[in-house]
Amino acid sequence: MAARLAATGFVAAAVLMPAAVLMPSVGWAAASGGPAAFDPASVLERFGPQTIPVELAPAGAGRVRLDVRIIAVDPLDPTLWPFPDPALTADDGGPVSQLTEDLPPAAAGGGGRGAAGLEAWIAAHTAPGQSVPGQSAVIELPAPPPPAGGRVVLDLKRQFERLAGPAAPGSYLVGVRVLDRTPVRAWRRVQVTDLALTTVQDRDQVLYAVTSLATAAPIDHARLRLEARGGDGRWTTLSELETDRDGLAGGSLVGRGAGPRRLIVAKGDDVLVLDAERPPAAYAGAAGQSERWLAAFDAPPEAGPGRPLCHLFADLQDYPTADPVHLKGWLRRQSNGELAIAQGEAEFEVIGPGERQWWRRLAIDRDGGVTWQFEEGAEPGAYRVLLHAEGAVCAETRFTKSDDPPAAGPPPPGVSPPGVSPPGVSPAGVSRAGEAAAAARSVAEGGGDRGPGSGAAPLTPAFQAVAERPGYVPGDVAQLVLHSPVPTARVLAIAEQPDGRIPARWLDLANGSGRFALDLTKAQAPYSPVHFILMRGRVGGVMKGWFGSADPRRPTALATSAWVDVPPVEQAIAVGLEFPAQARPGSEITVTVRLADRLGRPLEGVVTLWLADRALAARDRQPLDPLPDFVVERPSRVVVRDTRNPSPGAMPAPVRRLAGGAPQPVAPTPSTVSTALGPVLAVPFYRPDLAVDASGIATVRISLPETLGELQLRAAAVSGPDRFGAAAGILALRQPVVVEPVLPRFIRPGDSFTIGAAARVVEGDGGPGRATVAVSGLELYGSATSVFAWDPGQSQTLGFPVMVPEPGGVVKSAAPLAIVTVTAERLADGGRDSFSAVLPVRFGTPSVAEGRNASVDRQLLRSPANGGAGARFALGQIDRIDLAVGDLVVDRVAIALPEPCRQVEITVPLAAGLEALPAEAGATPPGAAEIQRHSDRITFRYDLLPRGRHAVAVSARARIAGRFTLPPATVACQAEELVTGSGEPATVVIAEHASVP
Repeated sequence: MAARLAATGFVAAAVLMPAAVLMPSVGWAAASGGPAAFDPASVLERFGPQTIPVELAPAGAGRVRLDVRIIAVDPLDPTLWPFPDPALTADDGGPVSQLTEDLPPAAAGGGGRGAAGLEAWIAAHTAPGQSVPGQSAVIELPAPPPPAGGRVVLDLKRQFERLAGPAAPGSYLVGVRVLDRTPVRAWRRVQVTDLALTTVQDRDQVLYAVTSLATAAPIDHARLRLEARGGDGRWTTLSELETDRDGLAGGSLVGRGAGPRRLIVAKGDDVLVLDAERPPAAYAGAAGQSERWLAAFDAPPEAGPGRPLCHLFADLQDYPTADPVHLKGWLRRQSNGELAIAQGEAEFEVIGPGERQWWRRLAIDRDGGVTWQFEEGAEPGAYRVLLHAEGAVCAETRFTKSDDPPAAGPPPPGVSPPGVSPPGVSPAGVSRAGEAAAAARSVAEGGGDRGPGSGAAPLTPAFQAVAERPGYVPGDVAQLVLHSPVPTARVLAIAEQPDGRIPARWLDLANGSGRFALDLTKAQAPYSPVHFILMRGRVGGVMKGWFGSADPRRPTALATSAWVDVPPVEQAIAVGLEFPAQARPGSEITVTVRLADRLGRPLEGVVTLWLADRALAARDRQPLDPLPDFVVERPSRVVVRDTRNPSPGAMPAPVRRLAGGAPQPVAPTPSTVSTALGPVLAVPFYRPDLAVDASGIATVRISLPETLGELQLRAAAVSGPDRFGAAAGILALRQPVVVEPVLPRFIRPGDSFTIGAAARVVEGDGGPGRATVAVSGLELYGSATSVFAWDPGQSQTLGFPVMVPEPGGVVKSAAPLAIVTVTAERLADGGRDSFSAVLPVRFGTPSVAEGRNASVDRQLLRSPANGGAGARFALGQIDRIDLAVGDLVVDRVAIALPEPCRQVEITVPLAAGLEALPAEAGATPPGAAEIQRHSDRITFRYDLLPRGRHAVAVSARARIAGRFTLPPATVACQAEELVTGSGEPATVVIAEHASVP
């Protein structure tokens, strides 16, 4: 993970050289980033202190005398490249050499590379009698206190001046050893320079900024050269650049597989040479951490230029198995932040249960859309839909098919009140100043949200950039305010552009603050990253007696980022739907669709419009609005590196938000039981390509299904290549009169009951009415027609007595069905409603095995609905139980087991006129492994029951008038077949106003 740029001075990770165990030794402090990290201590300030931190092993009391040798070398000498890391150690093997002014040139092409080759080179050029330009000195340093070693600073400014002159640049080898204690000398390479390099690397280009270490001022006409080294050891130039008057130069990155080995920055005789494989620490987002310095990225971006973007949706996500599924996709191509309509072909792939697959290749229409009415898959289960474009999957959605009725639930997000659509996408939700201030913290001295490896205390407050105000939209100029712990500094501002450009400009901070203006365009949505690199030269010279690991006055680089929200209001369509809030089943309505931009100006486009069953739509969690699939997040691409600082830093990530605005609230609507008048599809109307002309208005006539309840009208729209929107609303299907069923959930042969219907007036007056009933699988007593009077003030109760015929002693393998249809009509205006219900016929509980070893005692306790006296019915003593509609009943079954039983099932059947209530706490004995609740029975399962008596109880309410069979309760031990038991059957008679046959 990347971390922020931070000034930590010299790195704190210590490396002790060999021979430190038995005798005092000295070694160079190593870079904290590991062997492949850039070490800022190898770059010394030309116009500042020229000090190097060294690690001293324990030396006891007194002072340590260091033998220091300095050799001036050619910074581009191929023999000395690359210098090994950690620093090279070598055995002097003799007295101190006499250094002269004459260094033989290195052989062209190289000599030995690596530690062994460099050791041989150093030994050859420091041998007695060898002429080498350099300096030799003995320097006394205070010994670190035992037992631990310590860090001290070795000041070599005087030695460098004697060798090259005051404030002269140069490249040197510096070797140190403890005098008269050990022959081991530690060597390192240092560069004295005033050049500092900052690189801003994008996916296909890099921006170079060359500045002064001393003042942070840009350096113009500095030359940059990237070089690679071949297998023969020769260097080849990959590219050459020169900075402009602002110290900036830009160029393309080197192609994949041809990365540079070193980068040379030169201004006159001042030369800075950098190892491309040991880059400075990065300030970057997570996307830039695996990339090579100064070389092209190895992997393509997630949604880079020219990559297709797609939105795929099904009209629903839950369907009955027999219904078709409408699949719709829109495809666009993104290039340089701009969208264009895709062309050519796209392919649907549907993966169903059992990994069965269906494919359909279609031409993309002029609006960038493809549509498939998928009718092939009729198996229940989960389906996965993939949309392929240009040989890759660009979108995915899922749906399921089943025969289960939809469960009631909340409406899906984005649904507006009945008959009204959302007015469009709100431009709210733009830059959050508070969040930006927290997220845009940079690191100063490794502070704030510090990256790995930083341990210095932070400067306070942190360097940060925040928006001056929230509420910017495309076309505005966002004002960013910079707050810095450094009073005066230069800042390089980089505003990433959607087309891949990384324009940069300098800002001057005064009194710790500054301002940056950013022009916002719609191509920058949903947000635009801006990065600020603060560069400060040396402040106040060298601290006297400084022995710390971080020089607070040294040149410093700080970094921070601001994510400016650019809400996609220019890409959003305000979709308006106008339709009646309520309509009659089977009627025809007119729907008006309006498309407009955020200022209300009409838009031309195409709309996918459909009606869906609201109960099914409530389980739909796929996004309706296409906008978030096309205005996609773009991660920051840049990686910033600076030679001033050793500490890395991480760019703050933007706060994720939904592109397109918040969902609209849903107005509550009265719940009504849907009663079908005929077969109804889950999606009774679907129009994939409703054209909207330049007026922004289109109308369509929709024939409504013969059903009661609520439908959801949905619309998804596109306009041109880069505008998208959606809307939804609720349509209530209501009759002026309503008839609702009052029926048992099941029936048994021999039952006789009343088909109940509750008729009520929804709109209009009362008056005479007529009801008719049609039955199948039942025997009807009396007339199939009933005359009654509609009363606007109350519900009318209708009843038709019927009986369930006996099966003639033959139990069928599959339970038969009884069908009931009731229609009620208001004679004054012909308003009518009906329902049709299917009643399953049950044949009682399964018989148990012979051998009634377990006894079953069953009692029903009645609590009258009118509050009268209760009653107890003991089955076996009485075979008829008299109840009334509304009475509460507790059905208690007690069993006696002669021995312990495993895998026990106690089955309590219900009479058809009773409806079981939810189980109450404490109503069943503890230890039940499972309680299975069915419409006609409740089964209690136990893994083990001990010998003795046990009881279970079921609470029920009398709902349907009639005479019903109550089968016996049973107990069976599945592991002991001879331990079984069965109670006695009975007849339950539930009375209401009508007489019971």
